[in-house]
Amino acid sequence: MGMVEEAKILGEKYGWDSEAMTGNIYKLVHHFLDNEFDEAELTRRFVTADWQLAKRQKTWLKRNPFVHWVELDEAYNYIAQQLEKKQLLP
Repeated sequence: MGMVEEAKILGEKYGWDSEAMTGNIYKLVHHFLDNEFDEAELTRRFVTADWQLAKRQKTWLKRNPFVHWVELDEAYNYIAQQLEKKQLLP
């Protein structure tokens, strides 16, 4: 099942105005189903909405003092050290 089909089922079940349907993607699908734009425009708007969400999440994570950024090749050792400190590893 694709995103459009999923959103259509949920929109019909819960109503397009329900809180569960407030996500950007659901709003876009609703407009698409109302023939406000075509599939190509829907795809473009999906990509833009996802990019904007990722940017907001990255900003939030950068401001969070509990997030410790490491390079991918350092991640395993960092996690192992943290678990050892908390005595969660043997």
